[in-house]
Amino acid sequence: LRIGADLYLLTRQEIETQLSVPTGQVTAALPKPTRLSIHVWSDFHETQERLIPVKVLDHFIAMDVLPGAMPEHPMALLTLRGQAWVTPAAASTDDVPPVPYQGSGQSMPARTYRLAPGSLTGGALRVLMARHVPLPATTSSSSSRTLAVILATDPLSPTAEHAFYLVESHASAPNVFNDLDHLPTPFLGGGVTGGLGSIHGEDVTVSPCGRRMAWTDTNGRICVVTLPLYQAQNETSTTTATSVEYQTLPTENERGEPMVGLEGTLSWSPGGRYLAIQHLAANKFDIISIADCGDPTAVDIVLGRVVQATPSRFNSRYPYWGTARADDALQSWKQKLDTLQTATEDDDDSAKSKKEASSGATTLYFLSDRDVQSDVSSPWG
Repeated sequence: LRIGADLYLLTRQEIETQLSVPTGQVTAALPKPTRLSIHVWSDFHETQERLIPVKVLDHFIAMDVLPGAMPEHPMALLTLRGQAWVTPAAASTDDVPPVPYQGSGQSMPARTYRLAPGSLTGGALRVLMARHVPLPATTSSSSSRTLAVILATDPLSPTAEHAFYLVESHASAPNVFNDLDHLPTPFLGGGVTGGLGSIHGEDVTVSPCGRRMAWTDTNGRICVVTLPLYQAQNETSTTTATSVEYQTLPTENERGEPMVGLEGTLSWSPGGRYLAIQHLAANKFDIISIADCGDPTAVDIVLGRVVQATPSRFNSRYPYWGTARADDALQSWKQKLDTLQTATEDDDDSAKSKKEASSGATTLYFLSDRDVQSDVSSPWG
């Protein structure tokens, strides 16, 4: 029989002895059930996350592209089933070696390596999204340095708060998530500051200039933040994190349409000033609004106008910043003007930043399902 969480044994003879006692008669000779000693020994070998082999096609979540050691050999930053991996990209299947590299330590080819978590933190840290952070032009002198922003659960938080980490992503960088006692302090969120809520990992977007980041959460907020270029890797869990404050966009655009970040797409302009947002209008049609986040060269984000770019009569989705044909002629004239200005002005870092912010895409492309009906009946007209 079972009493609570324990199992007891009563033999047939003991049960017959108890049944033979007349009703109402109390005796101290009644037998007591024997408790069975049952022990289950297990190290949960088959439930350890880090022991399950990674399968790219089965565990694929997202991919980002980052520069490799050579410009013609880019790398891929993969988010795979709670982990972040970096793998080389081949031009064709013919470039993939049939067997693993067996040579010496010199002239080694590009390798695949895990960025997070470490070998001892596989069950405590879960990566939700990994994005490459392009370095601004003012810091491009250190070409070997590549950064990645990682959205993961904080292993030191009792409630697994979402946190953002900024880590080195090149092959020679050490894995900073190896030891639970020396984990990097997240620059935003986690057990230190908290308050981020549950973030949609697929909506985490880094601007092409590498200065800003945007995301949405399950509360419907649309948030933007300026990324720090450096993060201390030897900080302990008790160290106060760097003060990084994020801004929350208004809940309505200029036309009064609701801006709820539950379903949508975020897209930064190349200079990092404008953020295109796909969201639902009041009539449940997808529309696109553009938010002005201020000068991208400034540290603080100053929110400006939130302009509605598409009407609510049609579905407009997947905004993408690009260039039009007229931009080619405009860009050539800008290059000529820059050449003339360089002869009279010093091309300092601030001038480079302004040129970078002003150049790039000027046209917003998007997909839409519209029924175009013309009053002209002729197919030629």
